[in-house]
Amino acid sequence: MQVLDSTLERALLNIYKISGLRVGGALSVAALQRAWSQTGLRDDDFRDAVRILLRRGLLEVRDRPDAMDVMLTAAGAERLQADAFRNPTEDPDLEDVHALETVRARVLARRRGWTGSRRRRDDDRQTESTSIH
Repeated sequence: MQVLDSTLERALLNIYKISGLRVGGALSVAALQRAWSQTGLRDDDFRDAVRILLRRGLLEVRDRPDAMDVMLTAAGAERLQADAFRNPTEDPDLEDVHALETVRARVLARRRGWTGSRRRRDDDRQTESTSIH
């Protein structure tokens, strides 16, 4: 599954939203990784999401002697308050929400022991093989 930058942004900012953090609020990298594991997205996606949000100025890194924190900036807090984030109605925003719901459902299904259909995996292989040509 190809994950869009906007989906990664929404997933990472959702962690800050759920945590109730405001401008200047920070989470340790370890806490972010634990929360990310609940999204259903990959570890590589986490690294990409952090890079994207740092580049966009939505997050900042704050070094401490014993750890590293990732802080929500004013721009990040503003994004969390935007109508498009809080009440998505436009197709791109709705697609991001749907993608996140789909991967979360996959995680929950795995926890319940459901192996499900291999169709998605087969579809991905087909997409990969056609994109090479």
